[in-house]
Amino acid sequence: MLGNQYLLVTTNIDDIIGTFPLTKGKLVVCLDEANAGDTFSKNNKVKGHITQEYEFIQKKGIDGVKTLNCNRMFGFTNENNSFKVEEGDRRIFATRCSSKYKGNSSFFINVLNEFKNIDCVNQFYQDLKNRDISGFNAEIDRPTTELYKELKSISISNEVRFLYEYAVEFSGEDESRW
Repeated sequence: MLGNQYLLVTTNIDDIIGTFPLTKGKLVVCLDEANAGDTFSKNNKVKGHITQEYEFIQKKGIDGVKTLNCNRMFGFTNENNSFKVEEGDRRIFATRCSSKYKGNSSFFINVLNEFKNIDCVNQFYQDLKNRDISGFNAEIDRPTTELYKELKSISISNEVRFLYEYAVEFSGEDESRW
């Protein structure tokens, strides 16, 4: 529906936030097979990319150019803790996908055939285009899923985790109260 002109799918996080990003003019940027090693160590760059209005695009041997950042970033993974979700986060929406159709090739063949049907694709596009999202505020209205809560818990710093566990252990109170 978008085509390669407006879509970037990569397994290399540096293609998105590195010195020579490939994101210029892309509307959708997908980090496939995201892993904690990349996303945790480059967390601030990822957060910056998600929220910055402009991005600096540089090609090897050529001066960089400041361009409008129209990217919407998606991350996909099979790992349990691929993205750092800090206290006060306003950028991340995390959800698990069902494995209901895993291994069901006939289901995916039917889906692929629907995407090859130009009338179906156009109808899907029109439905999305005409959907009223004017009252939606992504920072406030996004669902807080169980996965999101797990990622947030995993992302707590060791210092805070120690103090929390120390307080629970020596308070004599039920941990669920915290």
